[in-house]
Amino acid sequence: MTTPRIAVLNARDEVLGFLDNDRPGAVHYFDETLHLYLAGSAYTFDGKVLTCEDTQIIEVGNKLSFRHQNKDYYLNIVKTEKDEVYTSFECFGLTFEFLNEEVDKYEAPEAKTLAAYIQQWGAETMDLRIIHNEVADRALKLKWDGRETILKRLFSLANSFDVELDFQTVLNRDFSLSHMNLYIVKQTGKDRTGEILRYGKEIEGIKKTSDVSDLYTAIRPRGKDGLTLAGYSHAKESDGCWLRGEDILNPSAKDRFPALNPDKAEGYIARYWDCDVGDQAMLYGRALAELRKNSVPKLEYKVDGFVDGAIGDRFTIEDDAYQPTLYVQARVVEQEICFTDPSRSKTTFDNFTEVKSQLSSTIQAQVEKLVEKYKTYQAGISSTAGTIFVNGVGSTTLTAYVRDGVIDVTDKFTIRWYKAGTECGNGKTLTVSSTDFDDMAVYGFKAFDSTGAIKAEYELTFANVVDGVSDYLHVKYSNDGGQTFSSPDGDWIGQYHDSNPVDSPDPARYTWAKIKGNDGANGQTQKLVSLTNEYYLSTSDTAQTGGSWGTAYPDYEDGKFLWVRIKAVYKDPNGTAYTTPELEKAWLNAGKAIQKAQTAADSASAASSAAAAAVSQAQAAKATADSVAAEIAPIKTGVQEAKDAAADAKKEIADKTQQMLLDIGDTYATKNEVTTLEGDLQAQITANATEIASKVSQTEYQQNQQDIDDTLASLNSDLTAAQGTLSSLQSSQSEAAQKLAQAEQDLRDAQDAVSDLQASQTATDTQLKAAQDAVTKAQAAVDKAQSDVDKANTEIGKVKTDIAGIQGDISDLTSRVTTAETSITQNANAIALRATKTEVNTAVQEAKDYADSKITVKANEITSSVTAVQNRVNGLQQQKVDYFYYLSTSTDSCTGGSWSTTKPAETAGKYIWFKQRTTYVSGASTESSPARLTGKDGADGHNGADTLSISITQSWDDDQCTLTAHVFKGPQELTDVQVIALGALKWYKDGTFLSNGKQLTRTLTGRETIECRLESGGGCPNA
Repeated sequence: MTTPRIAVLNARDEVLGFLDNDRPGAVHYFDETLHLYLAGSAYTFDGKVLTCEDTQIIEVGNKLSFRHQNKDYYLNIVKTEKDEVYTSFECFGLTFEFLNEEVDKYEAPEAKTLAAYIQQWGAETMDLRIIHNEVADRALKLKWDGRETILKRLFSLANSFDVELDFQTVLNRDFSLSHMNLYIVKQTGKDRTGEILRYGKEIEGIKKTSDVSDLYTAIRPRGKDGLTLAGYSHAKESDGCWLRGEDILNPSAKDRFPALNPDKAEGYIARYWDCDVGDQAMLYGRALAELRKNSVPKLEYKVDGFVDGAIGDRFTIEDDAYQPTLYVQARVVEQEICFTDPSRSKTTFDNFTEVKSQLSSTIQAQVEKLVEKYKTYQAGISSTAGTIFVNGVGSTTLTAYVRDGVIDVTDKFTIRWYKAGTECGNGKTLTVSSTDFDDMAVYGFKAFDSTGAIKAEYELTFANVVDGVSDYLHVKYSNDGGQTFSSPDGDWIGQYHDSNPVDSPDPARYTWAKIKGNDGANGQTQKLVSLTNEYYLSTSDTAQTGGSWGTAYPDYEDGKFLWVRIKAVYKDPNGTAYTTPELEKAWLNAGKAIQKAQTAADSASAASSAAAAAVSQAQAAKATADSVAAEIAPIKTGVQEAKDAAADAKKEIADKTQQMLLDIGDTYATKNEVTTLEGDLQAQITANATEIASKVSQTEYQQNQQDIDDTLASLNSDLTAAQGTLSSLQSSQSEAAQKLAQAEQDLRDAQDAVSDLQASQTATDTQLKAAQDAVTKAQAAVDKAQSDVDKANTEIGKVKTDIAGIQGDISDLTSRVTTAETSITQNANAIALRATKTEVNTAVQEAKDYADSKITVKANEITSSVTAVQNRVNGLQQQKVDYFYYLSTSTDSCTGGSWSTTKPAETAGKYIWFKQRTTYVSGASTESSPARLTGKDGADGHNGADTLSISITQSWDDDQCTLTAHVFKGPQELTDVQVIALGALKWYKDGTFLSNGKQLTRTLTGRETIECRLESGGGCPNA
């Protein structure tokens, strides 16, 4: 690993010097660590240099910058420690400056994009340029209630938009800072899960931890505004979990991890859980997924080792020290890099997921079968007496062994022995005698698994020699089974013994055995190199047809089915194998959910279009109605003028008639006067009627009545046409409502589909996110359609009301004036008929009687009011009230003392008297008569009997409690005999009799209130 050249800059970004390990005489650094973090691509750097004059530039406030692996770093020196030998320093990356500044609480006035938020907080601090934004078209209306650092606010913002922020420093050629690039992505790093990191090579080991400390087996979710699952009817049993009331239960998890408290209902461990959703289907799906996640042990992994990868990269890790071999996928979240000592470098992984948990049980089993199928084992033969017999005497016992690493697995296989390729025995051992062959023989075994496949084999060559004669072993190699020789080696070996040191040129003289096979024998173990998912988009759900295999995960297509298989690549020897293709139901279900959401969005869009058409028609009808209303306006003004004139005339007749009656009443006319008045009245009435009729006839309506009636008839025709337009609106309005109802149903279907997808836990995060996003868009479309339909209904309602009002105006205009004229004439005639002598006399008398009665009533009211006022005045005249006391020696009169405003204490042989003095504003006062407050002492009463009381003691044995009653008379406890003489002790619970006796034993399961009474004689104390 190369060591970068590090520039030291001052606060003005001017280079002061360099730390350079590659240049002799320059300042060298050591014990350094570049610490990289996933969050915000933050980083720190610390290290040491030898203290000297050149290292004085390592000061707090100065900066370090360098380039490493095509990436720029720019840091602030925040801490230094110096002594006579070493200078150590600690630096924070540029993004850590966000920690120094805070932003206040904030609520966006409207939905804003993530870039708009970042420009508001980030760009103020530095030159920040957004290079890539994967959510550029998304806007949210967000709110923060408290003050926090800019960095924390930016991370909160990223969480809200479900993205990660990757800050990249850009340096100038002189190592000064140019600007910051920002990449807004769904996930930083690369998908390198096809690369397998192995135990003992790239990694040192994996520690797996299982934890159930936060496990629960039942969940009671709460949504927005107290939403629960009570009454939810779409829930169904899913992988052993089921809904009961408001709770989702996992019986299998309860059986494995039961509650230890016997009071727990049915043994479930329950947990409340809040979720910010307003739909029961969404609440059910998310709560079900949460329960599944937390009703099993939590798994954590710790990986030791360093991997040359970037922050955010994802790898597959293999540890074959586990049985079976452990495969996990993990993400690089921290890197500690030491340039000068790479052995100190360390990679921290997180987001661990066992690979088997992401594969179906069928696929996982097939993967394990593939590994097992191509796996070979180490083999060998042990002999109790070697491999050479002398002078044709002796025997040996051969033992076969098969090992998987250091583990003896011989007993897992069937062992068969062969002599020169012919089977000669079975079992782990075989006895070979010198008499079983002549000069030489090859013995070996093969290990077969349960399927009949050879998993290991081994051979030994045995020889008979004659003592005292030199024996030579002749060895040759062949590639064709002993037909010809090969050099220097071959797939076959040929051997023979004799006393001649020269090798025979005849291949037939040799005994041949195959020593090199194609199945990885002789202790070689085939290694798994990679596992790759392959996909096939088929037109059938029973076979792969109409497509081809590929590694790209395809988008959903209606009428298509996705098949998946795993490609396994091996080495030593090289090989490739595939799992049996399996139908990917999660892809199909996620696609259907997305399609349903799209259908809902399309239905909502159609409803919005229908509503818009209805609004357009309504606005056309309203335009016609407004035109009619404008032409009616001056006519209405004229008619109103006629109506007002008629009303004025009517009022004038009434006023003049009333005045005449008053004149009559005031003068108490005589008969002659009344007769004279009658003539005058008739004349005035006639004159008034004529005047009123003249006023009415002069109005604009009366002068142009025929023209106005013709205009009204024409306008009424136009209005009838507008009403016809309204009639056609009914169908548009109905169509919009029907399409909205269909959109709402489609949305519910899509929400149910997403809930089922969440509950199944088979879909990937990407599939589930895509389905949820589609439902969110469909929800927005349905909400818009609802708003559009409501707007259409409102507009249509207004137009109907306007047209109905104008139609009514036209219908009423003609009749209103005619009615007013008729009413005036009738009033005039009625007055003329009523103004007779008898009528007038009656009116005169009634006026007098009425006046007398009113005077009497008023007089009574005044008298009552005066009395009430007098009483109130009397009350207001009281200025104060004083109380006086007298301590007298007599019970009959006040004697032997004096009056005082202080109440005396009670004294034996004396009595307290009392009086009240009231003083008024005028200065006058009144006093009440004295009254005695205390009297003579009464005679002493008889002595009382000692009280009876009961005390209860208790003793426990496990869950049984024994209660014992003790009866006291005064302070003295009574004996059992004395208690029996008084009555019987009886025990009660909540008023219900339990038993008799001094003691009571109860087995308690909860809280109880027990009472003991002494009855039938004496008192009845209880406790």
